[in-house]
Amino acid sequence: KHEILVVGRTDVTKAIPAAIRALETVLEKHPELIDKVHMTILAIPSRMSLPVTEELVREITAADDSINTKFHTKPVETILGRWPRQELVAHYMATDTFLVAPYSDGQNLIPSEGIAVNKKDANLVLSRSCGAYYTYGKNALVVNPRDELELETALYEALTQDAPSRARNFRGLQHSLEENTVWHYYNRWQAEMSKIRNRNRIVIPSFPKLTA
Repeated sequence: KHEILVVGRTDVTKAIPAAIRALETVLEKHPELIDKVHMTILAIPSRMSLPVTEELVREITAADDSINTKFHTKPVETILGRWPRQELVAHYMATDTFLVAPYSDGQNLIPSEGIAVNKKDANLVLSRSCGAYYTYGKNALVVNPRDELELETALYEALTQDAPSRARNFRGLQHSLEENTVWHYYNRWQAEMSKIRNRNRIVIPSFPKLTA
């Protein structure tokens, strides 16, 4: 089966219920995919004592129950917990599509971690509202996570994309990963600091250039 992976904290910004609803809509419109798709959601507990988080967990459970009741294949498996690194890496390696579509986020390292170890030329469905968009957006299926039709359309494209296109996009994702390591970020920051120092004639401590 085509394996979709969603990894995120139990936070309303991560849009986990929206991911489940998008898959449900895709399967309703394209029943030929019902036996061919499985979504794993690794939901990491966070702020579980807050009422808003309790409500979110109920919403995730309801969305999970809805799709698994509707389709006999039980296409969604939601796991609430934390995992050893080896288990998480195993999920990353076996994934066909990484679905990273938060409503808002910082950098979000899930795409980088997944691309680094994936063995299946995985697609990346990526929100333009997280920092990783600026690194991987060129070779990802980019979505506005608040637009249900856009998310559904991107997910369907990920599920049906031909192998050569997937391989080409994944090579682009790998290239972006290789060009945006911590060393690259640090050295770009150094270059910008040098411009500020020279332009304003102020004293800013300089640091050595780093290499991997």
